[in-house]
Amino acid sequence: MVNHTEATRFAVDCSLVRRTTPLLLLAAAAQAGEPPTYSPCPAIGRPGHVAVDGSIRKERSPQELAAAALEYCDIVAWGRFVSVCDENYHRTGVMNAEVAVKFAVDDTLFGEAHEFVRTRMSRLMIVWPDTNLSWRAHGLVSGLQSEEAAENGRGLLTRIYESGVPMTGEQHERLSDLITRAASRRISMSPGEIAVIMSKQTAISHGGLSFTLEMGAVTPERTFLVGFSEPLELAKGVAGFDSLSTMLLWGQEAQDVAEQIRMLSNQRADPHLEEEPPSRTPTGESSER
Repeated sequence: MVNHTEATRFAVDCSLVRRTTPLLLLAAAAQAGEPPTYSPCPAIGRPGHVAVDGSIRKERSPQELAAAALEYCDIVAWGRFVSVCDENYHRTGVMNAEVAVKFAVDDTLFGEAHEFVRTRMSRLMIVWPDTNLSWRAHGLVSGLQSEEAAENGRGLLTRIYESGVPMTGEQHERLSDLITRAASRRISMSPGEIAVIMSKQTAISHGGLSFTLEMGAVTPERTFLVGFSEPLELAKGVAGFDSLSTMLLWGQEAQDVAEQIRMLSNQRADPHLEEEPPSRTPTGESSER
């Protein structure tokens, strides 16, 4: 028989199990629902250059990019960077600080499918408020424009002072415009002009393009084709996307690369798709023996 002490202990244990099991199940469910963390897909490269007219010239075809993605990436997916959740995003004075971002997956081309993926990204890649430029592009070009406007304003003031005559209405209007431009950091250039300025002012160590030079800017609305890799166990932290991150495409190029990835994936799944059908004689008989 079970004595009184053992029966009491058994009842207490059962009660504890009944109370804690739901909590454990909830914790497990929350943990299971936590989006996985990935790093950017490496080693693909963005060779190319900015032409004199400001156009972006790529040196890798969609077929080459698709083949490299299949070789180096663990996941390639369509989706959007829907949130910026680093607590220092709006407070940090470090322009190139990394921020945590969540990627909402719309379609997985290959690899393990997830609803969301967590990763990290340079703050300089995110869109500057009320523009279609990244922080990096806006900061560089608006700074140069402000310096130019301030220099022109100082020159105009010097000429007015040396002339010894009162300022004319035209000069006042011109000076007011220069002061406004120097203070506001507004940009009134075409994308081509901006790309030319950045290509001249930015040192590109790898001799190619970058997300910034390609006029990229991360917004919650823009859809990207993104390549992810699982973080290495020995690596400290998670490598984030930056200006040189490679498998981060948008627009028509992303659509072209996605089409090539689907074709290559289908060929790998069914090698017979690559084989040409046997030729037939005029009578309709196969030439195979």
